[in-house]
Amino acid sequence: MLRGMSRIGSSGRRARRLALIGVMTILGVAAAPGAALAGAGGPGSAIDWAPCARADLKGLECATFPVPMDRSAPAAGTFELALVRARATGPRRARIGTLFFNPGGPGGSGRDFMPTMAEVLPPDVRARFDIVSWDPRGIGDTRPALEGCDGPWVDRPATGPVDWRDVVARHAAAIAEVNRACRERNAAFIDHIGTVDVVDDLDALRAAVGDEQLNYVGMSYGTRIGYVYAMRHPDRVGRFVLDGTVNPIESTDGLTRVGALGNDEALGYYFQRGPRARARFETALRLLQERPIDLGGGEVYTRWHFVDQTLLMMGFEDNHVAIGRVADAVRVALEGSGRRQEEAKELLRRVTRSQGPNTDSGGPFSIVNCLDYPQRPTLAEMQDIVLDVGRRAPVYGASLATSYITGCEGLDLTPKPVPLATPSASPAPILVASATRDARTPYAWAVQMARAFPASRMLTYPGAQHVITVRPSRCSARVTSTYLIKRRLPARDVACPAPRPARGAQAG
Repeated sequence: MLRGMSRIGSSGRRARRLALIGVMTILGVAAAPGAALAGAGGPGSAIDWAPCARADLKGLECATFPVPMDRSAPAAGTFELALVRARATGPRRARIGTLFFNPGGPGGSGRDFMPTMAEVLPPDVRARFDIVSWDPRGIGDTRPALEGCDGPWVDRPATGPVDWRDVVARHAAAIAEVNRACRERNAAFIDHIGTVDVVDDLDALRAAVGDEQLNYVGMSYGTRIGYVYAMRHPDRVGRFVLDGTVNPIESTDGLTRVGALGNDEALGYYFQRGPRARARFETALRLLQERPIDLGGGEVYTRWHFVDQTLLMMGFEDNHVAIGRVADAVRVALEGSGRRQEEAKELLRRVTRSQGPNTDSGGPFSIVNCLDYPQRPTLAEMQDIVLDVGRRAPVYGASLATSYITGCEGLDLTPKPVPLATPSASPAPILVASATRDARTPYAWAVQMARAFPASRMLTYPGAQHVITVRPSRCSARVTSTYLIKRRLPARDVACPAPRPARGAQAG
């Protein structure tokens, strides 16, 4: 669902930054007078900022901020939240305050994503706001953080028919074993890293920078943080952008039945982007269904490597050109010879080593979702759901659904469910952004979010891009800047055309 941003990015420096954080993703009222000074570390600030020690955060400021581990039991201890700030670039007199953001997940690191966020936000927004993010409780540089919780790869047969009922049963047993060990190792705090607690932390951070209202950009899972904040603290909602939104009327069942369809929808868009895109993709998949590739040294490249790797690329349009290159490498590795064949195998080795398997089970992704959503389907129900998704999304659906639906197996947690939004749940005037064929968070979820906030406006992008903030067009940047700086929504919903792909970036 929402982990895509944590696993894959575009080329160059921005690619390395995008690869660091979270996919698998809100707004309202003006900042109070004087908030700009407080947000810059002046009066009202309770955070001791200092230059970041990490080399990749050079030029940024870091801090820690204590929050109660369990607000109902103050003696239980604290989390030390890891914060990062990019100072406003404009004159002090023009500053509006602090703009918080969360890059998604669950499990995304705000610290890791800050260099990219500072790069892609419109310059006039950067001039007016201090940009602040944090690693949520249990994540990244925040202490304590989860340890020993990464889930196993979904084990599927390399060739031949797939018995998805058997795959689900075996994966459920495997993830249950990992989850039980994770629960035991992190017992002191694992019940306290859900979204409701994260929202309380965010409100404490708002107060600590001296802002009376929260200005916030939530991406992917970060939109769950945003909408829950807006429902719990409606009088404190400032400018809120929800980009690549989750469904605010969600459940574990709905997360899987709808969320696992998105990559096949995005694949259809990818096929439209170039004249040879479909042929290259389908040829590679057909060849791998017949036989895997021996990469040497005990490494074998199967159809599932190709499926999982292109899944991670599908949600970020700058990566679509790479899908074709991987597909071509598969064909040459299987049918070519000599130097070209060896070069193709080396490319597949590099991609596999840089991305690894797609493991959307276990770790913070599953734990946070299981704390937020109390539903626990039976094994038979999970198997039925995976078969249903696989029929509707034949390339990616069953694998992704298996990861999603089995994530709570073996986790003996005390859920703290997020509130679910009803239509017209809040009058907050937020900006809801989404792509029509978003690979991670389907467009239908954005429509549900807009219904929950009837004073909102939708910013729509015709494509597969997950979180349009990280690939802004002039149109979307203009709408976002006007809203964040002037707190003025468009008079009606806006559809922005897709930016032209960079030279050499055509998918097919």
